[in-house]
Amino acid sequence: MSIKEVHSKQYTISASPQYSDSFSLYNGYAFALHWVYTSGAGSGILQYSNDNSNWVDVTGTSQSFSGSSSALWDVTQCGAAYVRLKFTSGTNMTGTLYFNWKG
Repeated sequence: MSIKEVHSKQYTISASPQYSDSFSLYNGYAFALHWVYTSGAGSGILQYSNDNSNWVDVTGTSQSFSGSSSALWDVTQCGAAYVRLKFTSGTNMTGTLYFNWKG
């Protein structure tokens, strides 16, 4: 049986650090975060947690944002229980973050 969940939420980033909502990863299956931004500039990195309160930056997942475009993190397996996007810098950045989980 295949399960699929898709969530989306709009964010305005005006200070850093700022964090997205956290998402449950359900048994370490594949997930994707897609940040579609329409203005501003900044950067972000994925963070993992097993208790939804203590977070660790994920090495190699940092991306920069500028203007109007998108960034995608596509992870095929993950041992953590939760994921979120940490905006490490941002200047008047707006956009929508999509979370897609499939198992």
